[in-house]
Amino acid sequence: MQEEEIVFQLLEQDRKARIERIVEERKITTEDCLVLGILRIHREVGGLHGDIASLRGEIERIHKRIDEINKRIDEIGGRMDEIDRRVDEISGRVEETNDRIDEMNKRIDGINRRIESNFKWTIGMILGTWASLLAILIPILLK
Repeated sequence: MQEEEIVFQLLEQDRKARIERIVEERKITTEDCLVLGILRIHREVGGLHGDIASLRGEIERIHKRIDEINKRIDEIGGRMDEIDRRVDEISGRVEETNDRIDEMNKRIDGINRRIESNFKWTIGMILGTWASLLAILIPILLK
């Protein structure tokens, strides 16, 4: 920081010395120096106006990019809402499918019970028929 201050002081002293030399060599008056200084300041201000205009252009481009990004974010939000809607729809379908599966399982359990009952009845009939047949055949065979 001190080095910069020293450099600026040296530059200022050099500028003053040059101005004094120009004044002595060309016999330029103080008013002329003021006019030259004002013209130089005017030129620098014009350069600053150009810089400001370019900065405004950059800021405008940044605003456009921000607007584009906001539009993309809104589109993504819309897509996310659509995805949420679809997920809810699919969840409803999954729940419906689960309910149907539960209903089918109940039906299958009922059918299994009926088959088991029919199987037991059939075995009972076979055993009953066999027992009746033996009951009929034993007296005939024992005679």
